[in-house]
Amino acid sequence: ESGLKDEKVDAIVIVLGTTKAQAGSAEAFEKIDREYVLNAAKAAKTGDPKQRLVYLSSMGASPTSPLLYSRSKGLTELGLAGLFSDCTIFRPGLLKEADRGQHRLGEAIYGKVLDILPFGKDSYSITVKELAKAIALAAAQGSANLAPEALATKEDPKKEGVSPFWVIGNKGSVGLARLWK
Repeated sequence: ESGLKDEKVDAIVIVLGTTKAQAGSAEAFEKIDREYVLNAAKAAKTGDPKQRLVYLSSMGASPTSPLLYSRSKGLTELGLAGLFSDCTIFRPGLLKEADRGQHRLGEAIYGKVLDILPFGKDSYSITVKELAKAIALAAAQGSANLAPEALATKEDPKKEGVSPFWVIGNKGSVGLARLWK
């Protein structure tokens, strides 16, 4: 028992995630990336209908994706929307300035390419610091009061027991971060 239900928590923020390579297998990846996330949300849920959840997902997340990573993120989003009526999902692109303790050559090259493209910076990459600011603002505002700069879109999975949820992409994350005082 976590004891989280005993606390008055207005907003829950979940940024837990991993990769298949770090987890060691597809099964371990899904356990960490989906099961642990859903269990943490359930443990923190108090039953207050005003309680909101903000989850860090990924660009390209889709429960029907053929790619393990994107499918797991999409299924996790649906699971969370089934638990909370006020659910905001962040789907950023490349996370820059992330201290991961390992070098990722593909990400390094992709990041440099995005930096020189006129459309890439705000649309496809964000620094970890900017993303943290945007997530904190979204958690404080709640989905009903998201600033227009968030460019939030409402997704309605039209599944029984799953509430519509708000999605903030990379460009909206950058825009929201710029509001940080």
